[in-house]
Amino acid sequence: MTAGGLQENAQANGFITDHLYMSPGQFVLDALNIDLNPQYQFLGRDYVLLQESTNVVINSIRTLLNGNPLVEVNSNNTLVQNYAALLRSKDGNINQSVNVEMNNVGFWRYPFLPTPFVAHQMIGYDNTTTLIIVNFQNSFGIDLVNQATAITVPFQNSIRGSSYYVAGGSAFSSELEQESMTGLITALVLGVMLSVVIVGVFFRSPIAAFIPLLLFMFSAIIGMGINGLLYEYVIHSKATFITPTLLLILLLGLTTDYAVYIMARYRRELRNGNGEAVLNASQWAGHAVFTSGITVTVAYLILWLSNVPIFSGSGLTNAIGIAFTIVIAETMLISLLALGGERIFWPSKPSRMTHAAMENGMKNLGSYIVRNRNKVFVVFVVVTLAALYVYSVTPVGMNIFALLPASSGIDAIQIVNGSFHGDFFERNFIVLSFASPLLLSNGSYNTTEMAVVTQVENELSLNSGITQVYGPTYPYGYYVSPDFSGIPSSQVSNYTSYINQNYISQVDSRYAVIDFQMGSLAYSQNAISANSLIPSELSSISLKGFNFYVGGITQGLSDANSFTHSTFIDIVPILAISIFVILLIQLSSVFTPIRLILMVIATVIMSLVLTYILFYYIGGVPLLIFLPLFTFITLLAVGMDYDIFMITRVREEVMKGKTTEEAIRTSMAENGGVIVTLGLILFVTFFALDFTGIEIIQEIGVGVAMGVIFDTAISWPFFVPAVMLILKKYNWWPSRLGNGK
Repeated sequence: MTAGGLQENAQANGFITDHLYMSPGQFVLDALNIDLNPQYQFLGRDYVLLQESTNVVINSIRTLLNGNPLVEVNSNNTLVQNYAALLRSKDGNINQSVNVEMNNVGFWRYPFLPTPFVAHQMIGYDNTTTLIIVNFQNSFGIDLVNQATAITVPFQNSIRGSSYYVAGGSAFSSELEQESMTGLITALVLGVMLSVVIVGVFFRSPIAAFIPLLLFMFSAIIGMGINGLLYEYVIHSKATFITPTLLLILLLGLTTDYAVYIMARYRRELRNGNGEAVLNASQWAGHAVFTSGITVTVAYLILWLSNVPIFSGSGLTNAIGIAFTIVIAETMLISLLALGGERIFWPSKPSRMTHAAMENGMKNLGSYIVRNRNKVFVVFVVVTLAALYVYSVTPVGMNIFALLPASSGIDAIQIVNGSFHGDFFERNFIVLSFASPLLLSNGSYNTTEMAVVTQVENELSLNSGITQVYGPTYPYGYYVSPDFSGIPSSQVSNYTSYINQNYISQVDSRYAVIDFQMGSLAYSQNAISANSLIPSELSSISLKGFNFYVGGITQGLSDANSFTHSTFIDIVPILAISIFVILLIQLSSVFTPIRLILMVIATVIMSLVLTYILFYYIGGVPLLIFLPLFTFITLLAVGMDYDIFMITRVREEVMKGKTTEEAIRTSMAENGGVIVTLGLILFVTFFALDFTGIEIIQEIGVGVAMGVIFDTAISWPFFVPAVMLILKKYNWWPSRLGNGK
């Protein structure tokens, strides 16, 4: 048959052009070449026909798949021909031949391959990492994580050098919850042991040592129970892994502090032979505990209302827990003291004691402060200014990932990040909004709007922190013209379908989305820095008439950082005003609350600087914005306890007629030992968080612990009395308390 004859035979012509992807003329020439070529005649007609037919089929498939975004023919033609020869040489089961071949050769030697776009959704660019995605009907808890890990063990043993990691959001959360629970138990056990020892040594009594622990158990059970009910039936959400850790540690520290303070006052009244020791302890020490507890409760309620990410939930749970702690300390503890009497201090007998622990030393310290008040005040001002400078120049941010404990999920994310050219799991996106639709009524694209999309995609590609861009004109990671020039007509529907489903809104085609992959982990500071450049980069686009909105985990962290920073700036004055009102009512003074708040803020800054030096300047660990926020809120309330305990005692003595100097000496002598003990208890309680192994919690725990010990060892015994001595009668203004004294 001639070429002209083929052209006249519609059926034959259709088969050749539609299935062999050749012109009829080319088909005839190939046939003549087979018939006349001497070499082909030597090999035998049947062999040559089979060989040429194989080439025709392979070329036809190449033409068929040309431009296909998902599947392509292996570029190594010899491999493809050998595979075809393999199929020809088997008279048996073709499926068996295929299975044998696929199981014994490398993936990249298959005759047909996924395109790079498809392949690199599962296989890393360095060809050393692959992903296996599994869907589960139920929650992927730690038990399933362990089961999945166990499945990989035989393969790890049989394939040398291979490693397997269980990853994913659920797996990561489960591992983190288990890690935090283990850390919480460690911190609690350590905190309880040290607290019991310190209380026992202070009171010289094994019975008294366990009374605060008993109260803590009631506070913890009631607080955790009430909070559990609130989260389950009112809030309808799940608490973060940080919430129970901070709650239990806080309850342990404050319950112990409140109990020890009231018990110490009760012991002093017994030593003085007061027949109404319980009543006196309840009246004066109970008043101080109530003032302190209300201050702490209000502080954490403000944290809750601020809606700060991760930590706002802790505000509500802590406030509820502390409220119940106050009630237990003012009722249950007082009842125990009334029932137990002097026996709770067995084998010690307070009625036979001549002086309290550290009384003489504190009396001498009080005399020293009275004599050197001005020098101490100058030191306070200088240290505060130096600390304020270091605090202002030390960077804090949202590099949460760097502070998470090592786990299979963390390892997997890091390996995938290295093999897949960035954070494959957490891609970010940009939503574009146009005045006109991108998709026209005839199914074609609005070239004007699509040109803007292309410019945005190009700008993103130029960002050194971005490695992959996918969008309406970059549907598979490379540019595709909106009119599909250069794309075979048979493949256009594949592109349009994918673009319309993934990158252009099905509801309103004026909106489009562009996905992009960061070159570093989306949680990292490098990613946040690169992401922050996007608005300025897109502002340079020449074509206007569109709006854009950046989204994804990186932008979320950046927004959270900005929100937390602005909230921090707002929340400190709100908290300070709230505490001022409480202290104004409780102390009937204007200057003392102001002085207390300013001095505690100075102490917080000093303690934060110590924490910054330990973690950032020495340890090289990034600092989270939550560290200063939570430390400020906690110490502005909790750190004020010891000042309140001292002030209320000074006020009590002034009300009895003593001068400010005499009242301060008395307060320091009588309260010094107990306040040092309370500070030591709270210090070891919060410092126990350093043993959780989770650096987010470690930073918070050490930050608060530094503030407590700084307040206990320096601020309370030196700075506070020095300033009070300078103010004298103005400590109690506008009341007439202490006038002339």
